[in-house]
Amino acid sequence: YEISACLVDSEMCIRDRLKDVMELQIGGKTISVVTIANGDKLSIDADGKAVDINDDIKEALKDAQHMMKTARLVTLLKDKENELSLVGEVKVEDKPAVGIRVASKGHKDISLFFNKDTGLLAKVEFRAKSPMGGKEYTEERIILEYEKTNGIPRPKKVLVKHDGEKFLEAEVVEAKFLEKLDDSEFKK
Repeated sequence: YEISACLVDSEMCIRDRLKDVMELQIGGKTISVVTIANGDKLSIDADGKAVDINDDIKEALKDAQHMMKTARLVTLLKDKENELSLVGEVKVEDKPAVGIRVASKGHKDISLFFNKDTGLLAKVEFRAKSPMGGKEYTEERIILEYEKTNGIPRPKKVLVKHDGEKFLEAEVVEAKFLEKLDDSEFKK
């Protein structure tokens, strides 16, 4: 099947909270997935049915939250736990980019590649673990298009590759990054 994802709404604050709502198109069928993380509490509903949460899913979500926080760049330089090193120059979708590696205690390294012409984040690369079976792979999230929201560029279209092969393409329909989320968002 070809998988395409449409991120309908994603809300995340800097703390350990995440609410993510996605619609996936798989083989012509639309599946709605709602993920809620509040500290160590985690729930995932796929088409209104609760998903059993195993250790691989918990680890994958923890890694994803760290990756999203790092890719947002908000606390990258402030967090003393982060060690930055130069990766060097590469091509991202045939455009020149320069990369830095972010090492943080207790997390896998993440490489961030910035378009040399625009200065915008072009690609995030990291080792990931499948929540279904635990197989490790290299994930690349390539930002194909940006859109401005309140004058700030944010990713609009993203290509995701696993071990160099296309895994999915996603289009962000709406994204909200908030400093504070209402506690009612995290109750089932």
